[in-house]
Amino acid sequence: MTLYEQLMVCRSHLAFMEYFWQKKKTEPLIVGLHTKEICNRIDRAIYDMDNGKSTYLIITVPFRHGKSDIVSRYLPAHFIGTHPDCDVMLVTYSASLAQGFSNFSRSLTQKEEYKECFQRTYSKGTSDGWQVTGGIGVVTASGLSSGITGKGYHLGILDDYCSGRGEAESEAMREHMWNAFTNDFFTRQAPASITIILATPWHVDDIIGRIKARNQEGSQSYDPSFQKFEVISFPAMNGEVFVDGKKVKYDYLFEKNIDGGKGRFDADWYKRQAASLGEYGTASLLQCNPQIRGGNLFDTSHIHIHNNESEFPKTKYYRVWDLAHTAKQTQKEDPDWTSGTLLTYNKIEGLWHLWIKDVARIRASAGERDTFIRAVSEKDGIGVSIAVENSLDSKDAVHNLQTILNGLRRVIPQKIGIDKVARAGYVEPIFEAGHVHILHGSWNLDWLTEVKEFPSGKHDDQVDNFTAGYFLCCQQTGQIMSGRVAGV
Repeated sequence: MTLYEQLMVCRSHLAFMEYFWQKKKTEPLIVGLHTKEICNRIDRAIYDMDNGKSTYLIITVPFRHGKSDIVSRYLPAHFIGTHPDCDVMLVTYSASLAQGFSNFSRSLTQKEEYKECFQRTYSKGTSDGWQVTGGIGVVTASGLSSGITGKGYHLGILDDYCSGRGEAESEAMREHMWNAFTNDFFTRQAPASITIILATPWHVDDIIGRIKARNQEGSQSYDPSFQKFEVISFPAMNGEVFVDGKKVKYDYLFEKNIDGGKGRFDADWYKRQAASLGEYGTASLLQCNPQIRGGNLFDTSHIHIHNNESEFPKTKYYRVWDLAHTAKQTQKEDPDWTSGTLLTYNKIEGLWHLWIKDVARIRASAGERDTFIRAVSEKDGIGVSIAVENSLDSKDAVHNLQTILNGLRRVIPQKIGIDKVARAGYVEPIFEAGHVHILHGSWNLDWLTEVKEFPSGKHDDQVDNFTAGYFLCCQQTGQIMSGRVAGV
């Protein structure tokens, strides 16, 4: 390495990434428009910190566009190499995720090239806290809700504070994340420091949304005393960036690299993601501009009603039950229904479709209900699996269904763990795309009415059936391993 190369790697974060990129043989570094702008802004933030000025930065980027590589994996090693006496705090929604980023960054400091460039190397520590030779600074990694107290930072990174749609739609979880950010993470900064919040935004009221509201004059939450953040946002489609002081417009963010060559994703990839996520999900996860959700969730105007069952796919079907079993549900003026929906989900050209053959419903005493369920199960036949949600208030219902069907069918308990509206959000894009198919039957009108009115309608048992069915089919087919991005 020449002296000039050494100086460039030390001073330029993009040069550091290019020199230390670990996938050169299998996946060369693709520098997009956003990649260069983020790296340039990081360089300026480090320069400002060295001159006693703090930086408060929000960077919003669509998923799978390399944001965590730029900031969480490569920046700690770069920063600690040039600032060995400064502390780095790397925080995400999960301690294990943060420690994974930290462990990667730590591995860079163990390489001979790192020692040659910075005249220092890894000294001691583990993934949750480590140092380099010749310095007292520590790189600390933890979850947002744990392990922060008592530590501090000159470089503070908060990368993806939200684990998925379920957390984002929960007001209680948003409040919890905000309190952890303001009371724990944000109080850890040094007098001259860099704070970077790096995320794909999920909700208008998440951490980034609340910061924007406090910074925006005229907002009900405007607080002139709250720290002013600079926001750099990169929508996936139809956006613009500033590169080397010039405004550059683009159709798709990562369709091309910085030189105009092939990028990471083509136009079809962006179109598929938008179709899968729907309008609400696209606004937040692709366009980085979350919107307030409208009244009712499901667009029923594009549902396909089939007259012939032979038009349905020959795949595995499930009868998903929602049992009205508590006194509150069965003794009110307009009692809830026990309902079971015969359904399946499949993917056609990479996009989910929902197929519903039948909905069976009853309001009756426990004995009549049990007889009804047995009769429906016998009619469905042994090829149809039975499932019921295993929530906190329905454990007895799971046991009851197992008892009712004892010797006839095995019951699959469903544990979803997010509220009704949040889980409905996973299925909303399927309705929006016109990928819902129902078989013509006497149950259609009641079903359509309930779906149209959700979540403000009186009943939601049939909606609960097909949203639970979505997670069941995903799990059974191995299509989804986490709740972070539905359908992606």
